[in-house]
Amino acid sequence: MDMAADNLVWTALEATYEKSTDLTGTGAPGVGKGVLAMIVLYNTFFAVGWGPLQVTYVVEILPYQLRARVSLR
Repeated sequence: MDMAADNLVWTALEATYEKSTDLTGTGAPGVGKGVLAMIVLYNTFFAVGWGPLQVTYVVEILPYQLRARVSLR
């Protein structure tokens, strides 16, 4: 849920930044910093959510007999 909310705020800030740009290509610096903050937050949530899944996936693809043998040790 955090990633979805962060992505929603990121998209809204990016749209606001695009609307605030003038002909020189510069927009509101505060909104630009907000977009960067949302990118960092999104990547943090992604790393926290995906990191543990990489470890568990290796165990899940092993055959059942091998998983049972490893867990008994």
